[in-house]
Amino acid sequence: MKWLEPGTPSQVIWEASVPRAAAESSRAGALGTFENVQCVLYQNGKPTTDLHAGRVQAIQEQWRIYASRGVRAYSRVNGVQLQAREVIWLARQNRLIARGDVQITGKQFSLRAPQVELDTALQVMRVTSP
Repeated sequence: MKWLEPGTPSQVIWEASVPRAAAESSRAGALGTFENVQCVLYQNGKPTTDLHAGRVQAIQEQWRIYASRGVRAYSRVNGVQLQAREVIWLARQNRLIARGDVQITGKQFSLRAPQVELDTALQVMRVTSP
């Protein structure tokens, strides 16, 4: 499964491998629900982050995914690793919101917080209050 940038059919935004999926369509747009997901998040047409989750809901109209159930992410850019109960990815805003016992580990640091906001490549982060 892939999301492509409108008007540029070769520029991928999100790519996922999903063994089990369900989809529905409504006025709000298509909603996909996926179990045991392994996906790649893209920034400016380049793969930046691998994300694994027990469940993902993807809303293409909003260019947003909700990942839950043991979310793990790994930055291909800088090797930063993230674990959280849930992650919301806002593709158009190039922003991840990680919530629930967030743990972030880099080469020279480790961070625990209830909520953290990051860019798609896990390079820039800000600790926030839920």
